[in-house]
Amino acid sequence: MKKNFFVVGMAVMLLTFAVVFVGCSSSAPFVYDTTVPPEQSSTLIIRECQVYKFNGTTMSVKNWSAGVGEKTVIIPAGTHTLEVWSSESSGGGTKLEYGKVEMTHTFLAGRTYLLTAPIEGGSIKGSITNMPTLTNAVVPNPESPDATPFEGVWVNTDQKQEWVFANNEFLVKQNGADIYRGMFTYKENIVAARVYYMYAFGKWITSRVSPRYDLTYDGTTLKIGDTILKKAE
Repeated sequence: MKKNFFVVGMAVMLLTFAVVFVGCSSSAPFVYDTTVPPEQSSTLIIRECQVYKFNGTTMSVKNWSAGVGEKTVIIPAGTHTLEVWSSESSGGGTKLEYGKVEMTHTFLAGRTYLLTAPIEGGSIKGSITNMPTLTNAVVPNPESPDATPFEGVWVNTDQKQEWVFANNEFLVKQNGADIYRGMFTYKENIVAARVYYMYAFGKWITSRVSPRYDLTYDGTTLKIGDTILKKAE
């Protein structure tokens, strides 16, 4: 559940969350409540926005504002309401659009969530995404009640690329090596695949920009641009 409050534009106005360019994915996570055991906690990755209020309490800029990077906060599992601020420069840096959105979400213990709030078309688009569990393999199961019509492994022999779809997760391999991992949605034959992790330095790391790839499914093939993927035999 989310609630948009406002988005406006104005000449060179710097808000708190816009000027604090601190935090990166490599910094140590901030633990919000040290009395809560790790097994009863969730991980929140804040990307390019600021959690101004958490359950109605104003939070510190230092620990809850990602600026143009990321901040990681360990929070108690459960249902929480977040007031999120975001901003975006345009017009050669002379105009600043900003806004806030209120979101209520249930966070499960042991899971990782990505918080983003981009401004698109004059509106703030707040989103809390349940990230893939990296300890679990992406294994197709066509018999699953959550399986899509294209559940399985798809290949492009020309580029030696392999796409694996399982439930709402996907994995991309190049020449047999893992390269991308993320989640997808499927509507009206369009598969919107959002990358959340990239494989580098021998491990999965959070993708900085979370690129989205739109594939078209026609019942027998998956197409992305001029590339055709066919179901593996």
